[in-house]
Amino acid sequence: MTYYKILGFAMTGLVGTVLLKKLKEEYSLFLSIVVSLLLTSSAITVIAPVASYIDEIGINNGIGTYISLIFKSCGIAIITTLASDICRDCGESALGSKIDLFGKCVLIYMAFPLIKSVFESALSILS
Repeated sequence: MTYYKILGFAMTGLVGTVLLKKLKEEYSLFLSIVVSLLLTSSAITVIAPVASYIDEIGINNGIGTYISLIFKSCGIAIITTLASDICRDCGESALGSKIDLFGKCVLIYMAFPLIKSVFESALSILS
């Protein structure tokens, strides 16, 4: 799918949500969520070949665990951003903020083994 088609789809969804908001607000919200999910899935399909190439390079060079951590972190960031944006669109900004906080905590937890190995390497160099 070309970029112009995707942008056209997004603008059509925007016009549809604005028009439906005047008629039935609950349908407008549903349309906005569906358009957001479809745009996110199209963005993932666009980036998939790049991700597989980078993953292949990481496996061949022995840094596969770090590349895997980076991809998992990016996926968590995308999913939590999407979820918090949907909450904010529904008028629940407090819940969206808590989802953002949870996503950040999960990212720190995932990065902890890497941080631990860096500190251990630094301590072994210093001693």
